[in-house]
Amino acid sequence: MLVLLALSLVALFSAGSQTAARAQATTVTSNASFPFTESTATCGNVFVTISGKLHVLAHVTTDAQGGRHATLQINTEEVKGTDAAGNQYVSSATNNDSLNEAGTADSQSEHTITTKFLLVGKGNLPDLLVKTTMHITINANGEVTAEVTNVVAECR
Repeated sequence: MLVLLALSLVALFSAGSQTAARAQATTVTSNASFPFTESTATCGNVFVTISGKLHVLAHVTTDAQGGRHATLQINTEEVKGTDAAGNQYVSSATNNDSLNEAGTADSQSEHTITTKFLLVGKGNLPDLLVKTTMHITINANGEVTAEVTNVVAECR
């Protein structure tokens, strides 16, 4: 799921950089959903297989100076999960982020995105809050040169 998000960001910012030579502001909008299936450990180290869709709505504006400004809405859709014992979990999450970078030529850009994802256990099952912070560095050619992901999980 995080790989899809990283690729989406690279594609959006690369598209924005192709319009940087223009003297006027331009905007690119992307609206895409990606199916995903992941396994995650819940409270008590019980593994749950979850599946659903990751929806990304992004607007990237390249200003007249070549700077790029993005607003992102990232949400999950139809997320359900089951562990080996048949216990069920559901989730719904919406995250909003904005990214800005100056319009300097031949420079790399760095972006940090933080998302929160609540996996709700049905009945008496504990809930799991997962906070993911992803930092991406993209060079002047639009290639990802570094990616660091930190995931913190908390039982509730």
